[in-house]
Amino acid sequence: MRTTFLILCILLISYNTDAQINDTINWRPDYKLRWKDFIAAPEANSNAAAASYCNIIFRNYTTDTFVNIKVYCYFNKTQSWSRHKTEALLLKHEQGHFDIAELFARKFRKIIAGYKNDYDSLKKDIVVLYNNINSERMKYDNLYDAETESSKNRKMQNIWNEKILNEIKQLKEFAK
Repeated sequence: MRTTFLILCILLISYNTDAQINDTINWRPDYKLRWKDFIAAPEANSNAAAASYCNIIFRNYTTDTFVNIKVYCYFNKTQSWSRHKTEALLLKHEQGHFDIAELFARKFRKIIAGYKNDYDSLKKDIVVLYNNINSERMKYDNLYDAETESSKNRKMQNIWNEKILNEIKQLKEFAK
């Protein structure tokens, strides 16, 4: 009986872990989004062709004398959707949103690195810094959508694709 209970607990933990892992994709330079990653139903009130739900989160592990902050960039599959799962340029555009999130995750890591020996200030400022970087990312995302006309302007889409990847490369020392 005890063995059965233990196995059941392990299976439940594994299931929950797998579900969480399968719901999100951490940004990696070697992974490009695929249409099968967009599993939510399209939002009825939206005129958009697709929506990518990307986010930056941080976890902090602190003591009185030590601060360790990990920053993650991920794509949420269960919130992301598309009406047109065959358009290659639209998929590249959505990848751009994921890449923008990684760009700002790196900018956030760079800001955190600037607090190298000032742990008290970092502990105090981290939430404000996080909110500021997310605000900047939203403005950048909006500019990206406006200038590319949400992927409809092929020339601008290509320019932005290159711009985003170049900016990510410039911050390579702040990759995970």
